[in-house]
Amino acid sequence: VMTDIFRLIKLMIKHMRATVIPKERDEFLNKMRINSFTHPVGV
Repeated sequence: VMTDIFRLIKLMIKHMRATVIPKERDEFLNKMRINSFTHPVGV
């Protein structure tokens, strides 16, 4: 039963990435990640 649930969740995530999430999101997140390392907030 758990394997079926995990398989369903993986397929749902794959479907959402293909249909809903914008293509430039990954590029934007990478830029934000790089900025957080080069310009830390707490310093």
